[in-house]
Parts: sequence; C-alpha cells; structure tokens
Amino acid sequence: MSWLKKYQYITLLFGVCVIFTSILVVANSANTSYKEIKVHDGDTLISLANRYKGNMADHEWISKVKNENNLIDDTIYAGHTLIVPEHDNIKVQNIGIEVASDKK
Repeated sequence: MSWLKKYQYITLLFGVCVIFTSILVVANSANTSYKEIKVHDGDTLISLANRYKGNMADHEWISKVKNENNLIDDTIYAGHTLIVPEHDNIKVQNIGIEVASDKK
C-alpha cells in the first residue's frame, strides 16, 4: 500500500491507459462484422479488399483476412470460401457486365 501512495501518479497513469485501451478495443470490435464469401475466378486479396474493406487500409484488411483464414501467403483459390471483415459503413459495389449485342 505504501508503494501505491509513493507512486500514485504512475498508478493513475497506468489506470488511465488500461481504461483507454479497453474503450478502444470495445469500440473497434463493435464496428467490424465478419461474413463468409466465395472466391471467384480472378479474385485476389487486393480486389476483395477494394470491395469489403470500408475505411480500413488494404494491408490491414488483408492481414485480418489472412489471420482469420489461416493463410500463410496471399494465394487464394476460386471455389474456396473466406471469412472476411466487413464494416458497417461499406457500400459493396455491384459490378455489372454488359455483353455486346446487335440490338439497339
């Protein structure tokens, strides 16, 4: 107890750091949800990051995907499923494909 009295500023600073860190962890976990997606031909981690990352940096999103799916490198295969982080503020873009035709 005498140590706490002697070093009360250090104890207070440590307590504030623990509380601040706890708040950050809770706030970040509330914004991230995960979804399962199927990998299609031509998909890469970068192309998937562009679709699902939201405001997250590419390398951060890719790191989370690799950790969540136990990937050693950036190689993914068509037909496999991945668990990816998806943030609430994402607007997933639907990319349409138009086929040329003779009709006008």
